[in-house]
Amino acid sequence: MSRQIYHVITTISRGGAENQLLTLARRQFLNGDIVNVIFLKAAPDLLYAFKESGINVVDVLAGKSFLKQVRIFSKLILPPGTVVHAHLPRAELLCFLSRKRNSYLISRHNSEAFFPKAPTKFSSYLSRKVIGNASQVIAISAAVKNFIISSREIYQKDLGKLTVIYYGAAGEFQEKKVRMKQDAETIILGTAARLTEQKDIPTLIRGFKIILLTYPGARLRIAGEGPLKSELMDFSSKLGVDKKIDWLGTVADMSQFYSGIDCFVLTSKYEGFGLVLLEALGYGLPIVATRTTSIPEVLGEDGGLLFEVGNPYELANCVRRLIGTTSTPSIKLDTHSALEKFSILTCASRVNNAYESVGV
Repeated sequence: MSRQIYHVITTISRGGAENQLLTLARRQFLNGDIVNVIFLKAAPDLLYAFKESGINVVDVLAGKSFLKQVRIFSKLILPPGTVVHAHLPRAELLCFLSRKRNSYLISRHNSEAFFPKAPTKFSSYLSRKVIGNASQVIAISAAVKNFIISSREIYQKDLGKLTVIYYGAAGEFQEKKVRMKQDAETIILGTAARLTEQKDIPTLIRGFKIILLTYPGARLRIAGEGPLKSELMDFSSKLGVDKKIDWLGTVADMSQFYSGIDCFVLTSKYEGFGLVLLEALGYGLPIVATRTTSIPEVLGEDGGLLFEVGNPYELANCVRRLIGTTSTPSIKLDTHSALEKFSILTCASRVNNAYESVGV
């Protein structure tokens, strides 16, 4: 018997939470569910990807004021047994203000305050109220779960609602030991990230400048857009490395991006999960990433080399270790072991269990 699922999400622009929802919704559709996605704002970059997958995209709330969205959504009559699953703070708040108690679930996608621009106490209060009204809370990693608890974004009485369900990768991955290519002089480093403060692209650019001292033929490719792009391009120019960096903007074919680089680098200050890590692992790429929040959890012991947040010298040293020298062999990484626990089949099954645990 088909189940009606309404995913409510702030945007369907390209981003980790949005891309993962697309993967989950596709699997739910293949499992026989009727899947709907309601988005609230921004350009619907993934609109056709959702529709081509058999998913109904509802734009009745898109672009309207938040108060109007609350009024419309509160009057929406859904069939008995319908699942309402909210993603990202604005969508969570919408469900809190417009749906009755225990009528929706939420997924938390990042290790950051519920309302980052508000005073900490107010953000925590809002989070506790939203969670208190929800039937279940899914944290996408243990790091996110620990953040919610340590930041007091959940009441003690609601801890039983909180569970960890990892993101799932859609592909089938073959076991492979990876290493840097032999011609280190022409190594191509790459990252895929929204150009925001969280992603700490200045550290990546500084680290790349240090790498160029040893490997002057190296290049850096940056996939993604964001509010800091022009500032970051100016920064790379001031450091004298701008001619070695390719600013790719939004990349429609990420398989081409991953296939065209030799090492993936993630310099984030924090991550809820880091879906790009799964993508890079799936392409057998060696990974250098920050030792913070969920990243060690995702990569495990063999999936990548880690460095301290904001340390470009340690970043450069990790890349050198991957390349190796005539006297020191390059580091070999095992992508399969890091990917074993991340499957969309497992993810969708556990999300379904969360639905059933609240009687829908």
